[in-house]
Amino acid sequence: MRLKSGQAAISFTARTADGETVSLAQFAGKPLLLMFLRYASCPMCNLRLHDFARAYPRLQERGLKAVALFHSSAPSIRAHARGRRYAFSLVADPEFRVYGSYGVETSWPRLLLSMAKPSFYVDWARSLRHRFWGGIAWQMAKMPADFLIGPDGRIVMAHYGRDIGDHLPVSRIEAYLDELERHGVAESPGPISASLSVTSEVPMRSLSTVVALSLLWALALVGSSFFLKGFAIGEWVDALLYLSAGVWVTSFWLRRPVSRCA
Repeated sequence: MRLKSGQAAISFTARTADGETVSLAQFAGKPLLLMFLRYASCPMCNLRLHDFARAYPRLQERGLKAVALFHSSAPSIRAHARGRRYAFSLVADPEFRVYGSYGVETSWPRLLLSMAKPSFYVDWARSLRHRFWGGIAWQMAKMPADFLIGPDGRIVMAHYGRDIGDHLPVSRIEAYLDELERHGVAESPGPISASLSVTSEVPMRSLSTVVALSLLWALALVGSSFFLKGFAIGEWVDALLYLSAGVWVTSFWLRRPVSRCA
């Protein structure tokens, strides 16, 4: 069951990838962002960590604390962090205890739809540039979720990802911190006001991005035709590629609003 703004955050105690204990109680009186990611080798999740880590210093200066959870083992999290030191805790929850209490969702249809969105290929290309090569896990269909919790321990924003790359934008977190500073840190101003619930327009793709995505799409189609020709799955892969191309072109012209990471 989904949690909503205004509800009390669910208490938890867990262990980080480094073996330390972390709990909700230790963040009492401070704004906290809980980031529920997927498995440790997920390239989109590691890209989210990378992007958020770049923004975190200025958020941390304003009092925000953050905890990122994976449903992978601690050794797997450490291995795929590749020596990157984050200023916030990475928590291992392979038994899905905290995931379950916060209603983090599993959806195979949304996983497949994720791969039909243009943003998937943009993020995938960016993840490769940062050497997040990716991998597979037995539970690949978990969707990400983010919970912004106020100093009073109540949920300010509950963001359940619509696809595997959909996260609470940093701009909305900053807007809440602005409001929190106006009210004073001693108490939370409650659920975020409607005026802050904004979406950003998809920027017009640059020529280099268009060319890169077109080449990736063509390479995938050639690979499917060469390696999967004559197999039933090859027809499904080709259909998915043509569908993704149609969605990409449509969204390119319509410039539909999305809620992404930053």
